[in-house]
Amino acid sequence: RFTMLCSLSPSKATKITLIELCIEKITKGANTMPSILSNLKSAREWATPTLKTSAFLTRGVLTPEEFVRAGDELVFKCPTWSWEGGDPKKRKNYLPQDKQFLVTRGVPCWGRV
Repeated sequence: RFTMLCSLSPSKATKITLIELCIEKITKGANTMPSILSNLKSAREWATPTLKTSAFLTRGVLTPEEFVRAGDELVFKCPTWSWEGGDPKKRKNYLPQDKQFLVTRGVPCWGRV
């Protein structure tokens, strides 16, 4: 499968090479699940660019601007939701510093009621 994908285009070959390197690193030294997932997540984030145009209707994914607008609407309409900035080391540069992810608090849970 890697060979077939590498023959499609130079950019695909670069992406596959990164994935192959992550797999090699996983199989040689890193034997813990968190490091495996971290390597795969890094490869995925590198290989998939940040959207510049909307693809919500065709692929169900949001651009960063759409995510922020949708989050602002959610926070406005549902007061249990709020924006968080998170850990500065893990912030994404394509999102505002104070709007990295959404959190909900104070929601009743049937298990606790």
